[in-house]
Amino acid sequence: CGVQQKFESFFSYRFYKRDAIISVPGSAWGLLCAVASVRQRSTSLAMASSWWLLVSAVATVMSCFLASVEAIYCHQCDSNQHLHCSEQWDHSSSPEPASCDHLFEASYCVKATGMYEGRIGTFRFCSSRDRGHYCDYVQRPGDDREYRACIYTCTGDGCNASVALEPWTGSIALLLLIVIARAAVVL
Repeated sequence: CGVQQKFESFFSYRFYKRDAIISVPGSAWGLLCAVASVRQRSTSLAMASSWWLLVSAVATVMSCFLASVEAIYCHQCDSNQHLHCSEQWDHSSSPEPASCDHLFEASYCVKATGMYEGRIGTFRFCSSRDRGHYCDYVQRPGDDREYRACIYTCTGDGCNASVALEPWTGSIALLLLIVIARAAVVL
């Protein structure tokens, strides 16, 4: 900050007006540097205050476009270490969801049951990628038994407590009920 940059191309906007130069960079840090590097060539107090007013207005407008980022909150546990983490979630004795801000770009909560990464149990954790919704049968090396393994991925805070029904499943159930009722009336 405070030194006129030789690399003017890094700046998004550059304003010239009378006796002052204001460089407004694309980043918030650069914006602070631009505010600090306003050079006044005029000793007029009115001119200086009008430039500070302009810089304040530009900073206010640009701050409206800054996105606020908040971490997703997920249940995080392993049934091998915590009894409350079983497949059937007990809301009364289970801890609240915890912030996933320790994981870069975490935007998903995951519940894995059965066999997951070579271990058997129920696992709830944060993820930076969508792992999907599926169940599969897997076998451990040297084990004759097959294990059912399911993955459920969701995007709401605390959504990995249990498997929620998709919004459209109620519609399908209602449609199926109507078809069965009509078939019963015809017979």
